[in-house]
Amino acid sequence: MKQKIKELIVVEGTTDVNFLQSFLDADFVTTSGSGITQETIDYIKEASKTRGVILLLDPDYPGEQTRKKISSQVSNVKHAFINPKNAKKNGKLGVAESSKEEVINALENIATFNEEQKTLSWEEFYELGLTGRSDSLKRRLLIEEHFHLGHGSAKTIFKRINGLGLTYDDLKKVVGD
Repeated sequence: MKQKIKELIVVEGTTDVNFLQSFLDADFVTTSGSGITQETIDYIKEASKTRGVILLLDPDYPGEQTRKKISSQVSNVKHAFINPKNAKKNGKLGVAESSKEEVINALENIATFNEEQKTLSWEEFYELGLTGRSDSLKRRLLIEEHFHLGHGSAKTIFKRINGLGLTYDDLKKVVGD
């Protein structure tokens, strides 16, 4: 039996829709990759008012750019992140290249970011070794995976940490010393 999702799921293309429809009972809208139109963004904005919207985009640069473009215009979107290391097949990286289990995991760990929330300072971020050290990337990857933040630059992960309201102590438990 297919899992029912009430929110509108935003994906990049029809290949993603075809894959997801094999195990999800949901409505989808495609962005045509990074070529999303204002008309599509307006449709997503309307859907967010009544049923909610989940962004399930490829874990690559174009997917991240599309995520930012939608998020900047549509409030209260939910973010589902596919782990890039589990989304590769035949030289491609994306939602359709992941597994059913990876998608379900992403949908079970949805994040909604509050852009105005500041629970961690840049100094604390630095003190945790999440930037400015030779192993900072490794440490950020631990945080990304543990909190299902998706992959991003130090600045992006810093914003997502604050957007989720995570604290220094929350992160310290994951990265340790």
